[in-house]
Amino acid sequence: MRERLGELEFLRSRVDELRAENHLLLEAKQELEDQLASRDRDMTSLVELGKELTHYKQLLQQSTEVSFTSILGGWIY
Repeated sequence: MRERLGELEFLRSRVDELRAENHLLLEAKQELEDQLASRDRDMTSLVELGKELTHYKQLLQQSTEVSFTSILGGWIY
């Protein structure tokens, strides 16, 4: 009988340990999911900024070409 009570107490203690460990794992999982979502938002922002940068580079190049053509146009008869 005492042996059974000892086993029961051990199992109860083990269940408590596993519950605590499970709680820590769930917290860590949530934190990692939050970090991943943040990284996804950052990546989306970087992609959008890259598109904008490419667009402005193209505008600058076009503007430079137009200005250069205008300058040369004044010298060519």
